[in-house]
Amino acid sequence: MIDLLEVKRRYEAVLAVEDSRDKILQNLFAQVESLQRALQNTLGDAKFQELKKYKTEYDDLRLDQSKLSFVSVLVDGDCMNFNDTLIRQGYNGGRKAAMLLRKSVERHIRDIDPQASPNIQYRIRVYANVPGLMKTYREAHILRSNEALDPFIRGFNMENSLCDFIDAGNGKECSDVKIRATFEQDILDVHCRRIVFCGSTDNGYARILGSHQGSNRISLVQGAPFAWEMEQLASEFQTTSFPEVFRSTKLPSRASSFSAFKTASANSSPSSSPTSLSTPSTPKRNYATIAKSNLQATSPTRTNRSKRSKISVITFDISPSYDTHIQFNTVQLNNYEDRGTAVDIIF
Repeated sequence: MIDLLEVKRRYEAVLAVEDSRDKILQNLFAQVESLQRALQNTLGDAKFQELKKYKTEYDDLRLDQSKLSFVSVLVDGDCMNFNDTLIRQGYNGGRKAAMLLRKSVERHIRDIDPQASPNIQYRIRVYANVPGLMKTYREAHILRSNEALDPFIRGFNMENSLCDFIDAGNGKECSDVKIRATFEQDILDVHCRRIVFCGSTDNGYARILGSHQGSNRISLVQGAPFAWEMEQLASEFQTTSFPEVFRSTKLPSRASSFSAFKTASANSSPSSSPTSLSTPSTPKRNYATIAKSNLQATSPTRTNRSKRSKISVITFDISPSYDTHIQFNTVQLNNYEDRGTAVDIIF
């Protein structure tokens, strides 16, 4: 059974709290009005009205700035690679990658910047050497040899009007140059509330970020482990990771893939190739074979080994037909009865 006295007592306690709250609000309003009158008396009506005008303009400016505020997301697509499953899904994978990246950035901003406008814009730019990146994905067997990266890029660009996957050019440093220029532009833009930087494995970006150490407008995203210089800077910025978007390891390098291909080719058996042809090997010419052939061509016939023959000297040039650093002078052929024929080569 309900105790009416207890309910009444609790109700009166609530009324007392409500009354106390109302009195606090009334006192605050009275205090504000008193301060305004004191300020107006001190400044005079003209200056007080001017101050109110400035405050109104400031509030309007803050409102306009919040409408134009944006978060810049910069991604080096050459070293910050999207997950394999997204790449393999082509067009749909591109759309999903853009959506997941945007949601991950939104979640990160809510965690570290609660004052950010809920209507803030997110500008996402991915720069990459597209032909080289596509070749790397193929060599890593993420894409088949007849598959292209274009469907993924098309899906990424079509997911949101502020998501751009851009071919920076066919060169090693093209992406770096584009990202550096965009970063320097955004960091000076008063409407840019934060830069989310995705390029963890490239030490070159330490040159860009070094002069902004301690900035509360920069976040570093880790995919594959930070390069050494980037790791030294990571403690100076907000850091995060988006494992549902980016790979946690590097793609195999093109150089490694090429070396592996050469090694496999060298280890394969020649008989396994039906089109392989064997060519006869030619004997290698050296000084001994040249001397022997010349000796056979010019050596005199000995008719009587029992008689002592005179010493005959035959001089001929055995210089090879190709250039060498060794100069040959003469060859003496000495014939003696008791020891046959001997050839002394004099250098």
